[in-house]
Amino acid sequence: HGGNGTAVVEDAWVSHDDLFGSGVGLQLGQFQVSDLMFPRETRLTAQDYLVYRMAGITYERGAILSRDLGPLEVSVGAANGNGIDESYPANSAGYKRPGVHFDNNNKKSLFGRIGGNIGPARVGLFGLTGKQQSGGDPLSYPTLDGTRLTNKRVLGVDFSGDDGKLYWYGQILWNRWDNFLDNAPTTDRKWMGGFLGIDYVMSNRMTYSLLYNRALAKDFN
Repeated sequence: HGGNGTAVVEDAWVSHDDLFGSGVGLQLGQFQVSDLMFPRETRLTAQDYLVYRMAGITYERGAILSRDLGPLEVSVGAANGNGIDESYPANSAGYKRPGVHFDNNNKKSLFGRIGGNIGPARVGLFGLTGKQQSGGDPLSYPTLDGTRLTNKRVLGVDFSGDDGKLYWYGQILWNRWDNFLDNAPTTDRKWMGGFLGIDYVMSNRMTYSLLYNRALAKDFN
């Protein structure tokens, strides 16, 4: 999709839930890594799940393998870093559309998630390691891109549950961006963020939704 005179490819993938009768599912194409936790495009609020965009775990091109192992759901994937470059600012509301550019970082990102039930709650652990473009001079906004590829790591916990009418969910992400800023290329930076959400289905005509986002700058203060 896109505006007049533009074309943007967002989600474009194929999947098979039982590859060669092995019980392993395969997803291949362009997708959002964050869909392993909570798909952004099925949320009910206009406000986005901001930490997913800020951590850079949305649109990517690659593959995901998934399988149920008893009570656990296990997914592992690899992406080549060529996804949609989100439009700035990163904290824009959910109706702001991604830009039309693709990044040119062919370094691979590896990621995975393990999920299961703990009592009435569904809980998952997520991890990612990969490369990203460094950050330029933070005082020169909106020219934020730097000149180097740097390492990043993401660790996350997601949780959700419902009673058939009240649906609750949340996510916490811890991020480490090594040598990220070009004006301090030997300094690693850590920050964290997350969100909490509630959807209440009052009737077949009315649903109420609340979403709270928060990010802590930590080493970027």
